[in-house]
Amino acid sequence: MFMENKTNAFVSNSRAFLARTLTLKKMTSRKSCKAILLGDSNCGKTSLWKKHTETGTNYNHIPTVFEFSETIIFLDKNSEVKLTIWDTPGSSEFDHVRLLSFDGVDVFVLCFDLNLPESLENVQTKWAKEAKAFSPSTPIVLCGCKCDLQDVNKCDKDMIDKVIQQIDSSAYIECSSQNNTNVEEIFKTISFLAIGEANKIKSEFKCKTKKKNVNRCCVT
Repeated sequence: MFMENKTNAFVSNSRAFLARTLTLKKMTSRKSCKAILLGDSNCGKTSLWKKHTETGTNYNHIPTVFEFSETIIFLDKNSEVKLTIWDTPGSSEFDHVRLLSFDGVDVFVLCFDLNLPESLENVQTKWAKEAKAFSPSTPIVLCGCKCDLQDVNKCDKDMIDKVIQQIDSSAYIECSSQNNTNVEEIFKTISFLAIGEANKIKSEFKCKTKKKNVNRCCVT
């Protein structure tokens, strides 16, 4: 009788441990996704990337060749994403090699300087074309950088709305690396798009889109 009780207790405890393990594994399952930052040199994309991945307050322009980082984005208490973020060079001399970083991309983030209309125009004429030529079904986030410079903001709403429609952007967010405006929201938005949960993006950042987003993330 004693051994039978010990056996039953062991089986019961083992089942409870297995159940807790499976629950924990399910709760902490992590999807791995990749985002590519594109935009003109000095438009603010590198400062955005550095603000998210590093500490400090000095975000002066430092030209990028190719850099990437891996970061964990907590979407809610039971969901997280391991997001690999590639910061790419904006100079035309890297046009051919920049495409080498696109393999496996889940979201393109097209950045422009809110104070330079030509950088917004280049989103339409260069960066969106480059992204769509590589992967036309990959979702796009349009990101207006340097929104803290409100007194010299030169890209008006009509201009931005026109580009949003023409590039079929899934989300539009204005940010400032200088004062940390919407920096984390950008990367949460990217993550929701990457895992196919665009419905969870905050309503103020959503854009009307015609395409269905494709989820190519892997679970690790």
